[in-house]
Amino acid sequence: MYPFLKSGDRLKIAPAREGEIKAGDLVAVNRKDKNGAWFVVHRVVKISKDNDEKLTYFTKGDAQKGGLDSSVNIEGLAGKVSRIHRNGLEVNLEKPGWKLANTLVAKLSLKYPRLLIFLSSYINLI
Repeated sequence: MYPFLKSGDRLKIAPAREGEIKAGDLVAVNRKDKNGAWFVVHRVVKISKDNDEKLTYFTKGDAQKGGLDSSVNIEGLAGKVSRIHRNGLEVNLEKPGWKLANTLVAKLSLKYPRLLIFLSSYINLI
């Protein structure tokens, strides 16, 4: 998620129910293939329904050139990132301006990943 998230950032992760997560949201995905508690934080870029009509979330790191991560359902998510703390400052991702910005970043990430990677060097969260 670099450069949106940087080493040393502290994240507040809030539990989320199916249907509460939207494209653009940052989520903590439980990596069960690792020993112990291991999570990766990526942005939701696409949501669809599986054969059982359950929502399936597709995530991707902002600096990831290639395709999407493996799909995950709500049980595979530890929660949604609601706040980011960096250098004594706080960003509330639940505010409308951040929601809009994150939705736009998700669309760019899905359709124009190379453009987003180029622009990311000019983007600074705080």
